[in-house]
Amino acid sequence: MEDYRVLKKVGTGSYGSAYLVCSKQDPQQQYVLKKIQSADVSDKERQVAWNEVEVLSKLDHPFVLGYIQHFTYKQQLCIITNYCEHGDLHQYMQNRRQQGQLQVPEQQ
Repeated sequence: MEDYRVLKKVGTGSYGSAYLVCSKQDPQQQYVLKKIQSADVSDKERQVAWNEVEVLSKLDHPFVLGYIQHFTYKQQLCIITNYCEHGDLHQYMQNRRQQGQLQVPEQQ
């Protein structure tokens, strides 16, 4: 945590919370910090969180969220990933639908 400064909370899920953070060395560089309470989850949920770390750390694909690092801090698993400034694909699709801009042609 000493390398990052929390800017704001961006979400809450069943396992923890997500925060927009910036690098203390380069404040223009923004990331997402996902904090998962290790003490408050079951062994199975804890394993799911560690599986997420393992999978993200091995993937390198333009359509998959970029993994930066992970660490534990005050009994919390912390996962640092790239920040998607315009939200995730689900949010994008919802916004397009609400604006009437999403048209998916039928195959004939």
